[in-house]
Amino acid sequence: MFSTYRTIIIGLLLLLLFQIYFVFYYLFGEGVNHSSPILCIISLVLAIIILSIIITVRRYFKNQ
Repeated sequence: MFSTYRTIIIGLLLLLLFQIYFVFYYLFGEGVNHSSPILCIISLVLAIIILSIIITVRRYFKNQ
């Protein structure tokens, strides 16, 4: 079985991959023609927030 740390990190990494996908979709994909460019910035900010959460979780479990 996976430990709690691995489960949390895998979940956050999946969220990060989806956010990176949406950033590229809004920058280079069909999102350029069909949506607002502000959505790219929102996706990028959410990716940075998820990355900071991953770093925080890693530090928390490293100190345990």
